[in-house]
Amino acid sequence: MSLFHEQLKGLDFTDKQIDIYLYLLREVRASAKQIYESLHLNKVTAYKVLDELVEMDVIGVIHGEDAKLYICKPPDHLWNVINRKLKTLNEQRKLLKNAIPELVGEYNKHASAKPQIRFYEGKKGLSAIRKSFLDVAQKEICGIFSGDDVERVFSEAERVLFSTERKARGILSQSIYTRSPGPYAAADDQAILARTHYIRGERFPILSDISIYDNKVAIASLREHLWGVVIENHAIAKTLRTLFLLAVEGVQHLRRCQHQSSFSTAATQKSKVTTKQV
Repeated sequence: MSLFHEQLKGLDFTDKQIDIYLYLLREVRASAKQIYESLHLNKVTAYKVLDELVEMDVIGVIHGEDAKLYICKPPDHLWNVINRKLKTLNEQRKLLKNAIPELVGEYNKHASAKPQIRFYEGKKGLSAIRKSFLDVAQKEICGIFSGDDVERVFSEAERVLFSTERKARGILSQSIYTRSPGPYAAADDQAILARTHYIRGERFPILSDISIYDNKVAIASLREHLWGVVIENHAIAKTLRTLFLLAVEGVQHLRRCQHQSSFSTAATQKSKVTTKQV
């Protein structure tokens, strides 16, 4: 394949258009018969391609004494090929610009009723999900997770980097979590713009990671097989956010009951000691 052939191919010329164009470029002028016989082309095909090249304004037609002759126009006429494409693209751009608002409206009308679901695999997939948390419009993430699982999958450096970036973007994290060593230090919450609610894993085991953000819900497994799924649907996200807030109230109520129970037990023991001393 010659350099000229490759260059014309880049302008979306077909092989037969290139063959005829280059033939006329070298011969300057020729009849249709000379062209299709020299290039071993079908007569009907040759006339069809000649008409296409005339339409593209890269070859022209002159009438000789005996027959119609085709001539190659100066190569700068190849700019006409690009100009025609640009004109078509500009027209298509205007049509699309006018159509997009209506198409978006129609899409949103139906998309809200049909959840969009995306699957992710491996640590790279889970990292991609975590990265999407940082683009939330509502600046809040609600989550339920196992601290042991998160610490096993993501290094301390990765966790610190994520928390730092989230805080820098002003995104509040609310979460319910379990962790074998016990709760994180309360001071950590203020430092990373978070509200965390610790629960005992023995009584309330958490085996998957669930995050609710904007109109999305991410569910992930951080155990043997790392995978995740993101469901984008306003109704589902809103319902799970309601359940999360209900769970938070439950955790807070449980904590108050435990505190009252501890206080009551301490008061009773103190009363018994005082009575014994008397």
